[in-house]
Amino acid sequence: RTGEDMEDLEATAVRGSLRFMPSEDLDVILSADYTRRRGSGRYVDMSFSFPNEGSTEGRNDAFINPDRRRGPISGPPGGPSGSGRSEVDDAGLTLHVNWQSSIGKLTSITAYRDSELLGSENSAGTYFDWDNTFPFETPNEDVPDDFYFQIKSEEVKQFSQEFRFSSQWDGPLQFTGGVAIWQDHRTLGDRNNITFCAPYGRVGA
Repeated sequence: RTGEDMEDLEATAVRGSLRFMPSEDLDVILSADYTRRRGSGRYVDMSFSFPNEGSTEGRNDAFINPDRRRGPISGPPGGPSGSGRSEVDDAGLTLHVNWQSSIGKLTSITAYRDSELLGSENSAGTYFDWDNTFPFETPNEDVPDDFYFQIKSEEVKQFSQEFRFSSQWDGPLQFTGGVAIWQDHRTLGDRNNITFCAPYGRVGA
């Protein structure tokens, strides 16, 4: 057994800012943040196995940990037959500038963010020994009926720039206007390892 708790989570976050005011008319604030999360992935039983001949227990019982908060009975904790994992790395940087003039205030906001997410899940709760399994030769009791492992990832890079002007004229009429751009680049990954071991036994869902 892996000995790892399931669905645990460790999170670390830091955030800070620097302010620079060279004059009463200029105010500059630089802010940064970073978040790191690590956890083990959950697993659920999406299928049930028919019992072996002469037995009342499903054939997958030998490969599923009776403690539902732990991973398969054997197998690497982070591999394609393991317990799964959940990872997040997120960092951002923002530059905020305000300039005060005699006719109004000009604001510039520049921001950048980089995020990476990775999640893997053992959706059948079983362990499959790929290196020592041979179709039509491995005995039924040595492999589970089915194996289903999902791996999903996402990488996001974002950039934005905004300029805004707010008037401070004499009289009741004022004006606020600006322009903004936004760029967002995403890379998505989705991989599913699915094995229904028909050569070895029967499976029902």
